[in-house]
Amino acid sequence: MGRITEILMSQQSDKPKIGRFLKELRIKFSLNQEEICKKIGISRPTLNKIENNKAEITLLQAKKLADFYNITILDIINCEDRLEQNIRISLNEDIDNKEEQVVINGKRFNLLNELIIYIFVKSSSEPTFNEIVLSYLLFFIEIEFLKENKGPFIGLPFIKNVYGPTLLGLDKILEEMQHDGKIEKIVSQKFKFPLQKYLPLVFPDIRIFRADEMLLIDKIITSLSRQSEKDLLTVVQFIDTYNKTEQFKKIKLY
Repeated sequence: MGRITEILMSQQSDKPKIGRFLKELRIKFSLNQEEICKKIGISRPTLNKIENNKAEITLLQAKKLADFYNITILDIINCEDRLEQNIRISLNEDIDNKEEQVVINGKRFNLLNELIIYIFVKSSSEPTFNEIVLSYLLFFIEIEFLKENKGPFIGLPFIKNVYGPTLLGLDKILEEMQHDGKIEKIVSQKFKFPLQKYLPLVFPDIRIFRADEMLLIDKIITSLSRQSEKDLLTVVQFIDTYNKTEQFKKIKLY
């Protein structure tokens, strides 16, 4: 243990990497800080400081987090989630049936944050734009990317519900972005859930996107962001994989 402690402490010069890794790992599995803190017995302010690189992580904290995520302390030190195919037992122990939850590869999660901010910058002023329309745009971007590149762009599952395709964990992603001061929820009697609207508080870092990715994203935003939910539902019903999916089930895109 002494050697592991020494290695862990030596990594503090690179602690932004460790904090960012822990934060991305949490968001990847659609968890919030309260859920983790309740299960591993540390305070939210402490976890928040670790994730935002304002406090050094201790060996005990690293061990608790490693056990929680089913990885090793060295995985935390090296900022690696090496679990094969990103499949693990659901981290939510309160689920009654204890079924396995398959979490599709969450690589490039920073890209998703920047993508959402970019969509808000481009579309939040549209009268028809809201959280449901955001989910549609993300879904169509993923569909088009799969069609053109034979691989996922967002890499997170979508669920078919009464409103259409919804990105799994989008509510928690938006909550995290609010907590980080990236977006702001509009407080208005006109916009109650699920018609919630947000305003971007920062500019997106579009350097994270390749040129072909930007062309695809702009094509989808330009053609679809002004359409109503009803019109978008009509469009999505032309997609076979969506139509074949049962209500409240994951849409098999991959």
